[in-house]
Amino acid sequence: MLRVMADVLSAADGRQVTLLSQLDMSPAFSCVDLDLFLQWLEKHCGLKGNVLRWMISFLTDRTQQVTYNSMSSVVMAVTAYCKDPLLCILYMDDLSTAVASHGLTLHQYANDCQLYLSFPVADGQSAAD
Repeated sequence: MLRVMADVLSAADGRQVTLLSQLDMSPAFSCVDLDLFLQWLEKHCGLKGNVLRWMISFLTDRTQQVTYNSMSSVVMAVTAYCKDPLLCILYMDDLSTAVASHGLTLHQYANDCQLYLSFPVADGQSAAD
């Protein structure tokens, strides 16, 4: 977030305004198909052999439970396969390419993304289009 704030302040120093859009991609990750995600890891990240088998082990048959003051919740299956911040960033790598091709700046951490564009005040109408 510091980078985004620094970019916005730098643009303001240059007499520019910034349009900022915050995106929460977490709902999308609950829909990620595990088989497609594993194929993606193999094709785009080059994971093979033992490393790919380790990822399969890491991402399948997972459960979670919360314990507080000797009380425990029900054990629940983990069905979202992109909970790890690094895996989310890897999986969303194509997003940064698409955003850059439209002249926007993207800052992301895990499933939180900020898209922004700075421009002179006089160009406001064309930037909004």
